[in-house]
Amino acid sequence: MNRKGVGFPLASRAWLVEKALPNRRSPSPPARRLTPEQEKNWPGFETAMSDMSKRYGDRQTAIQADRTQQKARPDIIEQLRDKAQFLSDRSVDRKTLADAAQPLYASLDDQQKRRFAKELLDVSRWPGS
Repeated sequence: MNRKGVGFPLASRAWLVEKALPNRRSPSPPARRLTPEQEKNWPGFETAMSDMSKRYGDRQTAIQADRTQQKARPDIIEQLRDKAQFLSDRSVDRKTLADAAQPLYASLDDQQKRRFAKELLDVSRWPGS
């Protein structure tokens, strides 16, 4: 099975993205609270995560549409090209996310950085991310 077809449905992925992000409105625990200075760096990161999730959903929709139109399994060359495109898209998403996360990450204290790094690593392990 083509790896780019594996993953969470968009609704599930949106829920996971929401749960994986630092919760800036939560009254506890203190390690997850953002200072007003850190809060200024949040929108760029939040937008990048949201955009990444939307692009993932768009790719999944396109894959499903392609599969319904295919009568036979794609040949090996087409599979290699599909995989290359998947990796290219994922690379762009990760670079965009890293660029957006950098100002926020730089503003966090050591405890927040550890938690943020763990959460970003968890996100990067999702199928299709």
